Amino acid sequence: MLAVVVGLSQLLPDASRARTSATIIDLSGQMTVIEYQANGQTYEVRLGEMSSGDYVGKQIEVSYRIDAPWRVRTVRGGVMTTTILGGIGSVFLSIGTIFIRMTRPFSRGQAHLMRVGVPVEARIVGVDQDSSLTINDVHPWRIACEGSAPGASEVRRFVSGRWLEDPTPALRRLGLTALTVYVDPSVRSSAYVVDDRAVRGA
Repeated sequence: MLAVVVGLSQLLPDASRARTSATIIDLSGQMTVIEYQANGQTYEVRLGEMSSGDYVGKQIEVSYRIDAPWRVRTVRGGVMTTTILGGIGSVFLSIGTIFIRMTRPFSRGQAHLMRVGVPVEARIVGVDQDSSLTINDVHPWRIACEGSAPGASEVRRFVSGRWLEDPTPALRRLGLTALTVYVDPSVRSSAYVVDDRAVRGA
């Protein structure tokens, strides 16, 4: 009964928390490493859980504390699961567990994908705002691209990491019409990373 009450309380709206999409970037032992963005920063968090359907590159929904974004829970099948290791609310803040990066836009998993992924020259089709996340009452921006991997006939849509400011002026200033996207060569994976470093440095 207590578990049911706790589970229901986690599903109720909570003004102190926000939800966003996270990417699984590593699976080892019984740990799942995810990456997500919150309040304009990128976090890597090691979760003390693993699901049989998980794989690197999979997108999962998570809920994090607005005042402490590294305190995150996964939301699976409508049930929210706490992911603070130890069960007592302990948070791993050591190097290798959580990375807060403002200057480095890519995680280790994404950097690896940029080394081994298949490069795709993707045409920039627009800039949109991510309605799933609100930062200071504003939805962050993303650069949308479209392109086809070598040997593939279908056109895929790709979106960059989130921006706190509209990247359109930087794109216009640089005269960019396309960005390189690195696609995971694994058949089962849909993971990719949009290389927007040139735009972020503009």
